[in-house]
Amino acid sequence: MPQLFPMNWSLLTIIFSIILIISFTLIYFTYQPKLTFLSLKMKTISKNWKW
Repeated sequence: MPQLFPMNWSLLTIIFSIILIISFTLIYFTYQPKLTFLSLKMKTISKNWKW
């Protein structure tokens, strides 16, 4: 399969890794007990991403 479709296989692996990372971050944020700390961290991240 990788020899026949190199581009599609690489795209599938990249999409699969992105989905895994997003799911792990969601699980970590949902099961984290410190909600106030999480909200503060999200505010700082949003401020940094706004440039």
